Amino acid sequence: MVFKGYTDQEVTLRENFKVVFRTVTTQQSLWIEQLMSNIREETMQYGRHWLSLKQIACSIQTINGRSIGPSLSNYTKASQKEDFYKALESRFEAITNMPSVLTDDLIVNHTWFSGRVRKLLGVGVGNKVGN
Repeated sequence: MVFKGYTDQEVTLRENFKVVFRTVTTQQSLWIEQLMSNIREETMQYGRHWLSLKQIACSIQTINGRSIGPSLSNYTKASQKEDFYKALESRFEAITNMPSVLTDDLIVNHTWFSGRVRKLLGVGVGNKVGN
């Protein structure tokens, strides 16, 4: 992760349903957070759900070996923000056209994936600062 800038993990959600999650860069997270200004008139619940869907649209690399849209890995510079938004929108459309039962599972599993990555990076932290 240190040398590539990300880590991937294939997660089996159920039989015949495998997803590859990738960590999201800090820059991509900030760009997604900037997009939240477009939904400030919506309810808080809508905003939380929208943000989670944007995050999984950014994180998911493949579902059952098939890409959900253009790769976002190369969007790292401030000058690439608009191109990132266009590519992310394509992926977001793919995610939001799925049944909500699946996207809810994807959100939960993305949260668990992020937790596993944090745990790997924090080896021994629990012993140092407690639970």
